[in-house]
Amino acid sequence: MSSVVRLLDVWQFDAWAPVEDIILPDGCRDLIYIETQGEAPKWFVSPFYDCAATVTTPHSTAMIGFRLRPGVDIDEQALLRELGGLDPHNADVEDVLNSFVSIDAFTEDALSGLAEIDANSRSLVRRLGVSQRTLQRRLLLSTGKRPLYWMRLARVRRAARLLNKEKSISGLAHFCGYADQSHLTREFQHWFGMTPKAFMAQPDLATSINSVGYD
Repeated sequence: MSSVVRLLDVWQFDAWAPVEDIILPDGCRDLIYIETQGEAPKWFVSPFYDCAATVTTPHSTAMIGFRLRPGVDIDEQALLRELGGLDPHNADVEDVLNSFVSIDAFTEDALSGLAEIDANSRSLVRRLGVSQRTLQRRLLLSTGKRPLYWMRLARVRRAARLLNKEKSISGLAHFCGYADQSHLTREFQHWFGMTPKAFMAQPDLATSINSVGYD
């Protein structure tokens, strides 16, 4: 199923006891198939997370997730209706995704440019051949978010992935384009609800931030 251009990853998660996880913002939504003991299996599309959120998974739960690319347009009702009782391992899931999940070339190019380490909207609009206003309007229409949102998200995710590889937080801040260490800390608190030091103290978050997403 990795051949679907709108798909970043397929993942699986099993909980034999109640599990509480912190979900980090990654710019993506996931199509998820969930089976919980005593309940009918179902498909759903995860929400779009603007900041870290704590999610509890009940015991005896199995999930298979299809991580969709940032910026995709999802005809959610039609997608879920078409999936119905379809098994997640069925090859037809790929066809259903192709039918009800799409992304236009402009959005894809814009998000790719905004994720670059030296991204700035002035150079991007020249590359795309549009005005600043058009970039703002078209991204807001297709993703619900402005270019600054995507630049900030890509930057903070990059900083979080490098957190344990840099000797100092101030050096990391400089490398990732923040004004200073305080600026980096404020961004961590905004997106992740904690300081960089608190982030480093939770090994599970390092695994989570290295999962594919808006990078």
